[in-house]
Amino acid sequence: MGVEQGQNSVSASEGWVTAKIIARYLGVSTANIYRSARKRTIPSLRIGRTVRFSIAEVVAALQVDSSKG
Repeated sequence: MGVEQGQNSVSASEGWVTAKIIARYLGVSTANIYRSARKRTIPSLRIGRTVRFSIAEVVAALQVDSSKG
């Protein structure tokens, strides 16, 4: 599982990524990612003005959320 970014591929095991990368990975807009993080639907890490996401944690959170029905 990875996202193509130029010549690089981002895998779920590579740690914390930007909203742009997680949005590409999930096929949604960056606005959707930021909105979900603000509502705490997906986990995020804020350091100052920077927000980062763990692909593995976001995917796990979305899988739990979708299994609730």
